[in-house]
Amino acid sequence: MNGEHTKPVESRTEDLVNKAAQDNGLWPAYPNQPLDGSGMPCAEHAPGLTKRERFAMAAMQGIFAHGYTMPNEGHEAAKYAVQAADLLLKELAK
Repeated sequence: MNGEHTKPVESRTEDLVNKAAQDNGLWPAYPNQPLDGSGMPCAEHAPGLTKRERFAMAAMQGIFAHGYTMPNEGHEAAKYAVQAADLLLKELAK
């Protein structure tokens, strides 16, 4: 046994949600190029933005649209945007 069955059901469910969110975040946001059988862009084509990148971009736009200024703490805005994207992907995976 690999220990997986010793985890509580809630923990195993959470692990599955996290994995699904990670996988979903790698899919193309705008799949306008040919896709392979798994739905991912064919290797010879650039995939463009992932869903995770697109969600983070939207979060950054919202942050700056509401008066956030960049000079001293710009890295914090980026960190919040990525966290928001990850939370959205996790929620969508449920």
